[in-house]
Amino acid sequence: MKTLSVRLTLWYALVVTMTVAGILIAGRFYLLSSLISGIDFLNDAEFEEISHRLPGDSPIMTPEEVARAIRLHSEYDASFFFFQVGAKNGEVLFKSDNLAGQTLPQSVHGNRRFSIRDDELGHLRVGEFTLRDMDVHIASSLQNVDALFAGYQEMTFWVVLLVFLFSVAVGVFLSRVALNPVSEIQAIARRISADNLDERIPVPGGKDEISELCIFLNEMFDRIQGGFDQINRFTADASHELRTPLALIRLHSERLLNNPELSKQEQMDALTEQMAEIERLNKLVEDLLFIAKADSGTLKLNCRKLFPGAVLEDFCEDARLLCEEQSIRFDLIESNEAYKALFDPTWLRHVLLNLLSNALRFSPPGSTIRLRSSLTGEGYWKLSMEDEGPGVEAHNLDLIFERFQTNSRNEEPPGDRKGIGLGLAICRSIINQHNGRIYATRQSSAGGLSVHVELPAKLTARL
Repeated sequence: MKTLSVRLTLWYALVVTMTVAGILIAGRFYLLSSLISGIDFLNDAEFEEISHRLPGDSPIMTPEEVARAIRLHSEYDASFFFFQVGAKNGEVLFKSDNLAGQTLPQSVHGNRRFSIRDDELGHLRVGEFTLRDMDVHIASSLQNVDALFAGYQEMTFWVVLLVFLFSVAVGVFLSRVALNPVSEIQAIARRISADNLDERIPVPGGKDEISELCIFLNEMFDRIQGGFDQINRFTADASHELRTPLALIRLHSERLLNNPELSKQEQMDALTEQMAEIERLNKLVEDLLFIAKADSGTLKLNCRKLFPGAVLEDFCEDARLLCEEQSIRFDLIESNEAYKALFDPTWLRHVLLNLLSNALRFSPPGSTIRLRSSLTGEGYWKLSMEDEGPGVEAHNLDLIFERFQTNSRNEEPPGDRKGIGLGLAICRSIINQHNGRIYATRQSSAGGLSVHVELPAKLTARL
């Protein structure tokens, strides 16, 4: 924060100082140009005065005649101008007395207007004029101009210095005012921890960068809190699910250790129970690892645009066999539209098997499980797994896709069919990886559940 405040202050001070310095420098050049133009105007006006004293229709004048013609005028303006009249051959016909015997430098010849520096005469602005066969040079001293701009330069230095110091002070104040909300945001963000994840940063009024930053941070804290709550819930649920099989394994092990007189059959039964619980633990760990991989986005999919028919026919063969074992009928209801969907057939089969397993767990013997396949008007391939088991209350329809949800139905399944509550959670993770959606609806108030899967699809002509 301090580093940013210093940078902002320096940037502000430099911008203001450079702007003022640029204006002063530009003003210096403009003022100098205006003064030089004014001096040139005076030189031109002075030549007009002299030209009247050296009429253009007079015969060639001698140096004495030229001197007599303009001497008096040059004496009147001696404090402002230097005069020098010369012939074309370089002969000097007249010099004003204020030249003190000096001659203007040779470099003034051939330049209409020219500024020169002479060791004796100083800084001059010279105008060259032609009258008949004579060159008339009128020079004005620029010493006053030099003195003026020496003071201007010193004034510029002090003004720039004062502006820099003042802009630094203003920059410090403005940076503190501008960054004060950021400091408050930082203080609140540091205060938020795992113990108070529900605290949020107040959003100031207006739609500026500070309010957008507050909204962004609050949304980030919402995601963190959601993930933290999910981890806590997942940890609690997983601990609860792992506690029972581990306790049973321990009890059977203690029974075997503490009762060596158990019969061989009783020992085999205890070992069988242990193997069953170990298998349950193994399945639970595998499912948890799978969900973690899917949620982290590392699950590898091989999605292709395929006709659903062949995949469904292959699945239905296995589904009918599984249903026949429980005296349940399985039907496939498929639309006649030709379309392709983007999916991974291996993982989609995994989803369908989980949905079928969930339906078999709650379907009574003699009932029917239906799989409906159709193309929706929104461009989705819709799969619906329908059973005739006990229904799910409306407020629990979303909960059945949460982890370890085993009691969301209105009735409990038989003991040998009870699952661990991860099948539908796995289905949701896989469908999310397909950029699809999965949801459940009630068939009727009497019972029955329909689980719907929708994947992107597109009508096409069957080859």
